Amino acid sequence: VPKREDGDQSVSPEMMKMLEKCMEEKKGSAVAVSEEIKAARAAWERGDGLCSAMLGEEIWEAVNWRRAIFLFSYINAQLARKEQGSGEGPSDDVFDESIRCFDLMLHAQGPIASDRDDPAIWQADSDGQHEEETARMFYH
Repeated sequence: VPKREDGDQSVSPEMMKMLEKCMEEKKGSAVAVSEEIKAARAAWERGDGLCSAMLGEEIWEAVNWRRAIFLFSYINAQLARKEQGSGEGPSDDVFDESIRCFDLMLHAQGPIASDRDDPAIWQADSDGQHEEETARMFYH
């Protein structure tokens, strides 16, 4: 790739034309936002979304990831002690809190449209309602 005088790599004219063509084709193909999704977003913003808004999505995601991993490690250690006969296993509350933290991490940026899907469409050979890969990735 040719370099400009300032050291940055430039894009060839052919590549620029291809990119412009792709952008034109994708124009207006954003994921549709239904009233149901808007309502779910509003509910999230009044609930768990408050922490995400205060700390920032990335920080809130990381906090919940760390909490969940800590609890997972704690559960693992408790189960190992139980197997050795030197302690009791973790309580159901610890399992529940770990799962809740992972869920909060996944939803740090808001509700996910695919959460309302029937699990039957989440099959390897099923594409649900999307035929185009980018739309499918955005949806999930």
